[in-house]
Amino acid sequence: MKGMKASKALNPDGIPLTSPFLKIMERVIVEKLNSHLELNNLISDHQHGFRKNRSTVSQLVVIHDYIQSTLDRGIPIDIILIDLLKVFDRISLRKLIHCLEIYGIKGQLKNWLSAYLNDRKIAVKVADTLSTWTDATSGVPQGSVLGPVLFVMYIDICINVISQTDFDLFADDTKLLGEASASSQIQSDLDALTEKLEEWQLSPNLAKCSVIQLGRQNPMYSYKMKGIDLTESTCEKDLGVILSLDLKPVKHIGLVVPAELDCDESLSSSENPQKPSLDKWLDLPSSGSLVLILLASSTNIVAAASFQLLGSILFLNMGVLHVART
Repeated sequence: MKGMKASKALNPDGIPLTSPFLKIMERVIVEKLNSHLELNNLISDHQHGFRKNRSTVSQLVVIHDYIQSTLDRGIPIDIILIDLLKVFDRISLRKLIHCLEIYGIKGQLKNWLSAYLNDRKIAVKVADTLSTWTDATSGVPQGSVLGPVLFVMYIDICINVISQTDFDLFADDTKLLGEASASSQIQSDLDALTEKLEEWQLSPNLAKCSVIQLGRQNPMYSYKMKGIDLTESTCEKDLGVILSLDLKPVKHIGLVVPAELDCDESLSSSENPQKPSLDKWLDLPSSGSLVLILLASSTNIVAAASFQLLGSILFLNMGVLHVART
C-alpha cells in the first residue's frame, strides 16, 4: 500500500475505499442510525453481527447454552445451518431504500441515503481491457462505514418471518434450532424464510446449508429447502468453531493446534498448579463445556485470566478461550 496514490487506494479485496470526507459523514449517520435502531428495538435480539457488545463469542455462548440445557433434559435437537449465496452483492438497492421506510427513516436522512446508494457505476478490468460501465443495482458498498448497518437492516427484514422456531445469526450466517419433536414447525419456518429470501432477491447456498441432529432417539427428520433435502452432517464449522455430535472440543482442538505441539507438556506446570490442564478439559462432560482454541500462538497455551461472561466462566489468554456453564 505504501507509495500508492490515495485516489487509487484499494483494500486487499480490490474494493475501492470511500473518500475520507465521506467516511466522516458516514460515521455521523451510523451513530444516529444505530441509536434509532437500538433505542426502538428495531433489530432482532437474535442478531449478533455488526452490533455493539455483540460478537461471534456472544452468539456461540447463547447457542451452546441452549443446546446443552436442552440435551441435559433428554430432549433431542435439530439445528439448521443456513448459508446465503453472495449475499453482500445481491442486496437490492431498490428494496434497501424501501427498507429504510420500514424502519421509520424518512425525510432528509432517507434522501441522503438514497443518493448515497444510487447512481453507482461498475466495470470490470482485465489486464488493460476495461468493460463498459453499467449501473450497480444491487450490493451494499463494501469497505464503507454504512455498509454493515444497512446490511443488518436488510437481513433483519427477512429473518423476522421466523415465528415458531428459536434462531440466532451473525450477519447472514443463520441457525434455526428446535426440539426434534417440533420438526413440522421448523420446516414451516424454513419454508417461510426461503420464500422471504427469494422475495428480497437473496438465495440460500444449498451446497453449504446443512442440518445437525443431536440427542438420543432423534427421529432424524429430513428437512428441505426449495424442494431439496438438506445435507445431514455430523460435524460443521460454526463461526470458526467445530460443532460435532458429541459437542466435545477434540475435533476443534485437533484442527487448530499444530500436530507437533506437545499439549500435555506445555500445559502441565509444577511451578503453577493453578494452570488448567488440557487433558482435563477434554474429559469434561459435553453438557457443561465449550472450548474455543483461538491459537494466537503455537506455544504457551495456558489460561491466564478469568472473568464472567453471560453467566459463564471464561478463562482467556491469547491461545485459549474456555467457556463452562456455572
